[in-house]
Amino acid sequence: MPGEAVLVSEMMHPKAEAAVKGALERFYGSDKISSIWPAAVSADRVPLDDVEIVVLPLDRIGAPAGASGAGVYVAYYSHKTAVKARLAASQPLVVKIGSPAKLREEKKGADAWPALSTLQRNKFAFPLHLDEGDGDHAILLAPFQSLSELTEGGSRNEVQVRDLWRLLDNKAELSPGAPPDWEKISVLVAQALDAIEPAHRAGRAELPASDIDYASQYDWYLRKTTLDDSTSVKYIPSSLFGDDVTTSMFGSSWPNPSLIVRKIVDRGMRFTGFLGAVHGDLHPKNIVLGAYDAVQIIDFGWAAVDRHIILDYVLLDLNLRGTTLPSQISERAILQLAGFLRGADDVDGLPESVRARARIIRDVIWKKARGRAIVGDWDHEYLIPLFLVGYGLLVHLDSARNQPALVATVLQLARELETIVPSDIAA
Repeated sequence: MPGEAVLVSEMMHPKAEAAVKGALERFYGSDKISSIWPAAVSADRVPLDDVEIVVLPLDRIGAPAGASGAGVYVAYYSHKTAVKARLAASQPLVVKIGSPAKLREEKKGADAWPALSTLQRNKFAFPLHLDEGDGDHAILLAPFQSLSELTEGGSRNEVQVRDLWRLLDNKAELSPGAPPDWEKISVLVAQALDAIEPAHRAGRAELPASDIDYASQYDWYLRKTTLDDSTSVKYIPSSLFGDDVTTSMFGSSWPNPSLIVRKIVDRGMRFTGFLGAVHGDLHPKNIVLGAYDAVQIIDFGWAAVDRHIILDYVLLDLNLRGTTLPSQISERAILQLAGFLRGADDVDGLPESVRARARIIRDVIWKKARGRAIVGDWDHEYLIPLFLVGYGLLVHLDSARNQPALVATVLQLARELETIVPSDIAA
């Protein structure tokens, strides 16, 4: 295609900028461009030298920082011609820059998902295109699913990220005069779980129960905390809990969570559960809000098939308990919320500072999990996965808004599971 586009970027390394420019020019030259800018190809394709590519860093548009290690931007195409002949700017794209192997795996995970109806698919930002033109950088493109509005006569987009994280990371949460809209948050959590359920089911009227081992299903979520090689980060839980049979924290003695994890994993503990396609990273930053607060689910970096479907429930549970919980919570409230683990536990007896979150956990997450994702054994199908995923999240403890709450949850689960995890499991 003759000519070159003009790239308007901000705060991008020159090599990354060149990789993004090349990827977006190639995407523009493909038939896939019609998915986000149909006007540009409705008759004769707009020449590339009449196109500007506008790239924005996520922090510019209010997005929280991620932890994937990939660079993430938002980009769109703009028509740079006379005003009367100018086309409106394209729909924005999410542009993820990372290693070819990692982004190839993300695209593969999303592509392997079961077929969904058009209505069901529209709730997800499935990747549109993977570009590996630069050997050092791969570029993964996906539709931007939050808010954008045409400005400057239609030649630019005003782009904004709104997500569930922003609602839960409310600095005034504990203020009596400005509480969060818990009813809205509850509805959004429900919508996210409703959106993911068709993938779990994969068109089946009834899910078949499978014999599953925890080690294969949860190895990735333990985040190298149980390895003995050079990549191991088991020093993190060891620094917290030590290596003895018990550990002392919060003025009490607890079973050492690390020893219980080793029993589950090393001795081949198994359970009966449901397998299906999972998002695998369903946390509040990946639940964005479009127009009229419609839930959209983004980022398929951990998407998989044939995974224990309870994963998508326990990740939201843990985020409500600790990752997004305000830090100004009393130790008593932290411990009581951490011990809130069963449907029979009293929500109204919890301190007011954590009651609304516990109610969402019980009335939305647990209720939907019991109806859709549990064969029948709460301890083995929910509490042990909650424990394993929470233990792995200790690797990211520095990113938790309330670090003691996440640690307390792992400790309470260790105490709850000590008698449930046999000491003589057959390998």
